[in-house]
Amino acid sequence: MAYTNSSLVEFTRLSPNHSGQRTHAIDRITPHCVVGQCSVETLGSIFAPTSKQASCNYGIGADGRVGMYVEEKNRSWCSSSNANDQRAVTIECASDTTEPYAFRDVVYQKLITLCVDICRRNGKKKLIWFGDKEKTLNYSPKGDEMILTVHRWFANKSCPGNWMYARMGDLAAKVTSQLGGSTEQKTETEIKTSGLQAAALKGLLEADVVKKVGSLFTADQKKSGILASVSLAQFILESGYGSTELAQNANNCFGMKKSLSGNTWGGSTWDGKSIYTKKTQEDDGTGKLYTITADFRRYPCVEDSIADHSAYLLGAMNGSKKRYAGLQGCTDYKKAVQIIKDGGYATDTKYVSKICSIIERWNLTQYDLKAEAIQKQEASAIRIADRTIHDITKENLSEVPRSRGGNKIEFIVVHYLGVPNADNPNLYGGGYGGHYNIKRDGSVYKAADPKTAVVWHCGGGLQGSGGHTFHGICTNFNSIGIECGVCYTDTSVKDASGDSNQWNFTTETQESLVWLVSKLMDEYGISLDHVIRHYDVTGKICPNPYVKNNKLRTSWTWEEFKSRLAEYRKSCSYAAEGSAAAPVTADAWYRVRKSWGDAASQVGAFKVLDNAKACADEHPGYYVFDPDGKKVYTPKTSVSVPFLVRVSIKDLNIRKGPGTNFTKTGKYTGIGVFTIVEVADGQGSSSGWGRLKSGAGWCSLDYCQKI
Repeated sequence: MAYTNSSLVEFTRLSPNHSGQRTHAIDRITPHCVVGQCSVETLGSIFAPTSKQASCNYGIGADGRVGMYVEEKNRSWCSSSNANDQRAVTIECASDTTEPYAFRDVVYQKLITLCVDICRRNGKKKLIWFGDKEKTLNYSPKGDEMILTVHRWFANKSCPGNWMYARMGDLAAKVTSQLGGSTEQKTETEIKTSGLQAAALKGLLEADVVKKVGSLFTADQKKSGILASVSLAQFILESGYGSTELAQNANNCFGMKKSLSGNTWGGSTWDGKSIYTKKTQEDDGTGKLYTITADFRRYPCVEDSIADHSAYLLGAMNGSKKRYAGLQGCTDYKKAVQIIKDGGYATDTKYVSKICSIIERWNLTQYDLKAEAIQKQEASAIRIADRTIHDITKENLSEVPRSRGGNKIEFIVVHYLGVPNADNPNLYGGGYGGHYNIKRDGSVYKAADPKTAVVWHCGGGLQGSGGHTFHGICTNFNSIGIECGVCYTDTSVKDASGDSNQWNFTTETQESLVWLVSKLMDEYGISLDHVIRHYDVTGKICPNPYVKNNKLRTSWTWEEFKSRLAEYRKSCSYAAEGSAAAPVTADAWYRVRKSWGDAASQVGAFKVLDNAKACADEHPGYYVFDPDGKKVYTPKTSVSVPFLVRVSIKDLNIRKGPGTNFTKTGKYTGIGVFTIVEVADGQGSSSGWGRLKSGAGWCSLDYCQKI
């Protein structure tokens, strides 16, 4: 068939990462979540390198614009499934960075419009969502039908996130309606309501179940005001981590009977007729059990079970009074569980102790949405506990005598203080430590002046099998070190293993880290990709919370930290210097980027225009933009050759000419330093192509660091 592309596309940057023309006609659409509120330009940059080994047909940026990265005629590399990508149009959508990975409304509305366009051009009148993997993959769509699939069916991922997954049925209905096709549902056995099915939890480890459903309870707390930790513990106890007969066959995770204490309540998600009958044991109040046969509610998904359970706890009455009065808004989980027990929810005499034990075992309070967290979410800005840098360099100068000499500061390296529940800002002994230390309360201490002092913080030999990307490139002499205080889950531990998964950062530490790193990036002209971990230099598990990425307690993942740092710099919500209340003076900075919309590409920000120009001259493909986003300087096109570059990846292809349209030689540069004798523009590289002095061919300068 003749393939076409969408006329909705506003930005195109074709990725080399695809398998050529499809081997199957288009009859599927697979929406994805990007895990970042990024632009279509940033998506293009993400999929441009061949080393990325990933792509998509279309992307929708945070502002609702549509980008194209692989033409519809070609198979993208997006869904972890060759078979699915051969027949699906894949769409990456800008989203939040944490579950449920929500889309902005402008993105969701454009997704609907784009799906309508895809269906029309491919001769489809219906978009169908079955909500069931096996049913979908075994279904042969009719000529006028398009089927929705999701990435999570083919890989151990949440994608497209629970926010979008819950709206797949809505997406199908709205698209079909605009196509003029029938929105009539198929039989109940063919199409299930969207949402998590308890059957998907079967066979998972207990810890994996907790991680998979935790965000659902956080989302419920936002609506109901009932602590997520309490409801989640009830789910664990009453459904056996979603494994009980009632959960597996009826998505009923709380043992909700057809009739509960003769109560009815507002906001119920139960349809009033779907039931599941089974035998059950009851406690007579003295600890003795007896068996009865009872009718239980059947729900279309786990989310509806959670919502109905919360609606019951809020609305159930005992005469003229609320049965569980005081539960909504209660922030003490022990008190909340006692309110539930005292209201007659459970007859088990050990119910309170069981629920509290589960909460403490799994640290379920990490899913509770605190009042301050809600405020931060609504403000969508980094809040700093203490924006004053306490200068204590005089106390340590005698222990940090080494000078940078002529070495330019190029990197910021993040560390953690590997001492359980400690954050002493004055740790130097023989010059070891960081230039800055951030305590657990967010206060920042300057222990050595980066301009003049070198401290031992990221050197040494290789450790372990991971990291190492910047080994030999980032050194003590060209970097700034930041030590961050940490907590450890077991407060009795005094000498914890650096490989443990129990380390965590406080929110205050991380937010101050965002602020401090951003300030140093501006001061020294350091790019976002040169903000790294100690792990990235030597392979050491440091900083542990950002290497293990276990999201314990309040810790973010490393990817979340980098994303929040980029968003903070983009929003300019606070001043680079001074008090928390002082706004950034936008006219203070000239920024060096590939394009104004591609904030992630920024390699420096300068108050002096000439300094910004000099930076742009050193980075082919980059320009200088004023605070309003206007391009004020285009670097000279001529490049002085020869010059040296450093390559830090093993698989940088060498081509016979300057561009991805030239044939590969079949060889790689490998890691090392190389001489470039000629530079030329060409397809597939924004920084240009460099001809190797050895005569082996051309390589993309996107992956080379000029030295």
